Amino acid sequence: MTVAHRAVHRPARRRLRSASVAAAAAVAVVATGCSDGGSGGAGGGGADRINRLAVMAPADPGGGWDQTARAMAAALESEELVGSTRVTNVGGAGGTVGLAELANERSEDFLMVMGLVMVGAVETNQSQATLDDVTPLARLTTEDEIIVVPADSPFETVDDLVEAVRAEGRGVSIAGGSAGGTDHIAAGLLFQAADLPIEDLNYVAFSGGGESLAALLGDQVDAGISGVGEYAQQIEAGSCGPWRSPGRSPSRASTRPP
Repeated sequence: MTVAHRAVHRPARRRLRSASVAAAAAVAVVATGCSDGGSGGAGGGGADRINRLAVMAPADPGGGWDQTARAMAAALESEELVGSTRVTNVGGAGGTVGLAELANERSEDFLMVMGLVMVGAVETNQSQATLDDVTPLARLTTEDEIIVVPADSPFETVDDLVEAVRAEGRGVSIAGGSAGGTDHIAAGLLFQAADLPIEDLNYVAFSGGGESLAALLGDQVDAGISGVGEYAQQIEAGSCGPWRSPGRSPSRASTRPP
């Protein structure tokens, strides 16, 4: 997961300040899982305080980008690097709608959280705004992909899912994020590894992890592919059954990547 900023030429001091804030955010987000969130660290590290920061998640609420944007905002405020942070959601077209908004943004205190999904989405949607129009500042997270089925699914292993596709073709549906993104690519790699015809891939694309999860829990699709974090809560609650990431062992697995 990456934080991006509009690509403009500005005085060096301002550019370094923005980079310092993003880098500190990366450290703070990683630390939230293993510290008590005490104050007094990053706030005195030399980066100028920003009074108001806008952070955009270029997807609908509930997905990985949304979760990361809100975690980053909370960490920045906790470390007193910003006075207040406003998180907005601009979903659509694999994040390229949000990308276009960032490219046209005039404020320098405006960041966007994005990831690998957007690389494919730019090509798939023939977006006029590209990643050349923005400046990446920091990588915040990396995450394994996971294949998930409803808890009452007849599929116990990836092999079961593969054999169902072999027998029913597009009668088996798989939910995931935007077309051309990492989830879509993972589904294609699964079909390639299983020697399944790619035209039999019935991939149902959603603009956010929350939507794909709702479709999965509502039995509207047979399986789902997403980052571990987006499905972790439902897996822990027993609503979904996970398998390991594509390319790993096809057995059922815990939510923690091996």
